[in-house]
Formats: sequence, structure tokens, C-alpha cells
Amino acid sequence: MESLRRSAPSGYEGHTTNINCLYTKAWCGIRRLVRHFLLVNVQENSVRAQIALADLHKTSLTVDVYEMSGHALDDENTFESPERVLPKQKEFRTEGCSFHYDFPKHSITVFRVK
Repeated sequence: MESLRRSAPSGYEGHTTNINCLYTKAWCGIRRLVRHFLLVNVQENSVRAQIALADLHKTSLTVDVYEMSGHALDDENTFESPERVLPKQKEFRTEGCSFHYDFPKHSITVFRVK
């Protein structure tokens, strides 16, 4: 299992890094009420990672997930098939400020953490 640990200090605006084969970028909203995390898995296999948001100090989190996966790398939308490649959206709640997530191969995932 891969482990991704992210802790953002107060005043955190944005950060880009490569952690355990996942390319990541994180940023906060203006009021720092919502945190966004973009993770790209360029690997040929899925990656299981732990997301730890130690600085939030919340008993539970609501996470909106937007994910692009399950498509061939050369798939694209056309006028004939305008919805061939679309993001999937889901939401989950977790207790505490840490959770595990399976990033599919060749995927782009955005977490919106509230």
C-alpha cells in the first residue's frame, strides 16, 4: 500500500509535489473553508494511498470526488460521441481527518474537502 500524507500549515495557498508515484497539487479557497487536492496517477496500475489532513482538527470530513478514469489514453470526445470521456462524481463522509483511497491507473482525481 502506498502512503500519501499531506499536512497543510495555516496560510497554505498551494503546493505541487510528487509523492509515491502520484503527482499532486493542493490549494485552499479564499476563506480556507474548503481544501482542494488534485492527484494524477500515471502508473499502469492502481495506487492505494492514505490521505491525512492533520491540520483540520475535525471529527468528520465530507469529500466530493471528481474522477477521470477507465478510458483509453487516446480516447476523446467527438461530435458523434460528445460524452465518451466524462468525469465521475461521488461524495463520501469519513470519521477523523484521514482516509484511504484507491486511485485507478491513468487517472485524474480531484478531492474537494469540506
